[in-house]
Amino acid sequence: MLKLDPAKDYAYEVLLAGDSYKGTVRAAPTGRPVKLASLSCDGGSELHGELVANVQAQSPDFIAFLGDQVRADSGGYGCLFDRRSNDRSILCFLRKYAVHGWAWRDTLRNTPSITLPDDEDVFHHTLWGAAGKAADISDGYGAACEDSGGYKMSVEFVNAVHRCQTGNLPDPADPSACRSGISVYFTRHAWGPLDFAILADRQFKSAPKALFPAAGIAAGWATAADSQAKASVAADLDLLGIRQENFLSRWAKAPAKGSKFRIALSQAPFCAAETLPKAENDDRRLAELQVYPTGQFPPDDEPKADFESNGWPQAPRLKALKFLGEAHAVHLCGDRQLGMTGQYGLENGAEGPWWISSPAIDNSMPRRWMPAKEGKQHRDGDPKGTGAFADAFGNPFTIHAVANPQDRSRDPETVRKRATGYTMTTWDPSGKVRVETWPSWASPSKPAPDNRPYEGWPITIDPASGKRVE
Repeated sequence: MLKLDPAKDYAYEVLLAGDSYKGTVRAAPTGRPVKLASLSCDGGSELHGELVANVQAQSPDFIAFLGDQVRADSGGYGCLFDRRSNDRSILCFLRKYAVHGWAWRDTLRNTPSITLPDDEDVFHHTLWGAAGKAADISDGYGAACEDSGGYKMSVEFVNAVHRCQTGNLPDPADPSACRSGISVYFTRHAWGPLDFAILADRQFKSAPKALFPAAGIAAGWATAADSQAKASVAADLDLLGIRQENFLSRWAKAPAKGSKFRIALSQAPFCAAETLPKAENDDRRLAELQVYPTGQFPPDDEPKADFESNGWPQAPRLKALKFLGEAHAVHLCGDRQLGMTGQYGLENGAEGPWWISSPAIDNSMPRRWMPAKEGKQHRDGDPKGTGAFADAFGNPFTIHAVANPQDRSRDPETVRKRATGYTMTTWDPSGKVRVETWPSWASPSKPAPDNRPYEGWPITIDPASGKRVE
């Protein structure tokens, strides 16, 4: 493998079928703030041009795509589901992924990046990877198949997705494939002052349905009456799995030489920070729920037990957070289609690591955090919905800012209501991290009022102490 001096710029050119694609492998920054853009849930909609231009206006040094670069309707057509090895399903994925690459080509030609596949990238709506086992497709490829745990597509297909999206990463920390033959990609990457732990938080995760038959789990939701938070604890459950836990433990204890910041990248936050009306036990009607004017909340929203979230299973979730806390790491993630900055709670009320979840580029599932009950320790002047809470699994956390779907009276109406956007983090040599979650239509180069992030940001944190400083 070609070894490059990270202190130097390198020009490159890719030639294919008579076309040329030129760019620069830029030197890793030293002695100055580093700007990192994080994004997720890219549906290939009409948003692309505006949002991409606004991200470019931020001049990021690094960019992370944290899942769902491919969606069910990317490219204007559906997914070809097939357990059998074949070229047709892989070509279906590649055409969809080409839409993502086409949209971001001018940003990526000169900007280093990391891309993580999530459930929709492997043609799932929900994914409990169960260490790579094959899902039960006897009743088709829908929710029942996914609830059984494992992958519904072929090993060849999943490995093609992994190669396509993670092929630029360093070699896996533990390279052995799953027993089924599905490849792994969890690893570390040190770049300038940033030391990344790159995780696959779906691939080894246990599936809940067979564990809790009385809960009526469908599409990851406990739909039976009074079962929301009870189906919570069982023995021998996995979130990251033992192999990733061992890797994360090693990473936490051994910072990369010259690094200033430890960053964990994964698909989803380690909590279920989402609410629904009291009468709703699943998210089937999520897109139909009333969207409230800015500053208003529904009357009876409460946290719900979404087993697709990484709020479950609790014991391995807590284990992962302890490793991140040991490293003083910041967790960057996406998936929830809800821009949020918060701090995980640990045992006995101790404050844990911070997480920063990017909003969706294209929001098909407008999740929200609009609890009817006010949070504890709410800071004067902070927006509604912030403060200390617990999710439906009992996991404590503190919300510092959230970009909820709101009626913003802007065109296009559907896009503006659904709180689409991107997140910018600035990693300063002082050790502080500035966090900003921006609307898709906004950037510093725009005239007011489109030159500022969502309400509640910016936030500045000190990962070493775990404290918010601004």
